[in-house]
Amino acid sequence: MPDEAPDIDLDLDTISQARGPWEIDVERAERDAEQVLRAIDFSRRDIVIWAPGTSARHVHPAFRSALRVAEAGPGGGHRASLTPLLYEASWHIRRSAPTGMLTLKRVLQGIRSRLADSSTEHSVYLAGESQGAWIIGELMADADVGEVATRAVLMGHPMVAGHEYVNGEDPRVVVINNELDQVTLDVKGDPSQCLDAMIAMRTLQFARPKHLPSTFKALTSNWDHVGLMLLSIGYQVPRVRNVLRDHHDYSSDMQRAVEYLYTGELAEPVAWVKPDPITVAHELAPKLGPKVTPHVAKVIARRKRGAA
Repeated sequence: MPDEAPDIDLDLDTISQARGPWEIDVERAERDAEQVLRAIDFSRRDIVIWAPGTSARHVHPAFRSALRVAEAGPGGGHRASLTPLLYEASWHIRRSAPTGMLTLKRVLQGIRSRLADSSTEHSVYLAGESQGAWIIGELMADADVGEVATRAVLMGHPMVAGHEYVNGEDPRVVVINNELDQVTLDVKGDPSQCLDAMIAMRTLQFARPKHLPSTFKALTSNWDHVGLMLLSIGYQVPRVRNVLRDHHDYSSDMQRAVEYLYTGELAEPVAWVKPDPITVAHELAPKLGPKVTPHVAKVIARRKRGAA
């Protein structure tokens, strides 16, 4: 499909540092946007749209909880309508991301139309992570609907995004990126090749003849990305995430993200406390075999005696 389509009011040349081709499922975008608009409670003062990351479908639980806490505070009173953005959210990013952008554009157009007839003052807040953050970032820069949103917070904002906000390009937008989040790190070489290499790795297509040369070139030019990508696989293993920090996990940032949306002020991040390795080993010990469990138990007993 060509990079530009005359019936799509989305500038595909500016949505990413990577070049096309991009694919947009217009029917899906229109259908998903209508469903999102139906789910919004326009009787509420605040409208919050959450754009989930890749492979996610719902509002992040920590974000939902943080919003409830904010609503329970002074001046709150369950004032927000919280709705997830429906879109493909898959690793087929060349279709998923631009289709999601068109979906959000239609949602923002629908919100603007409905609020134009409302006598109540509303605020529209956008928040998302990873691919969802990329989608929001491009729409905040959209000449047509960018001004609909009051504020936006982008967590794990991908390095291939077309618009950056880390240097205060838009005072309404704040970016929360962890230092070692692989998705957010700059890449060496051709951004298009790097994007396609990441897609090929995540969709297990990297060994195919048409993908192998470019994937190999992109990966060997970005060894730091390779190491962090391999670690991300380990994060999916139960118990391992208790030992290793997933730098693409922004659960601990959700409260300050909500606070920023409501106040325009971003609090300092919560420090990650590394779990005690012996305690973690005690959790793992039953799975490691009968010879390991007694040894770990003895170490913990000695620690307790020393503490006493």
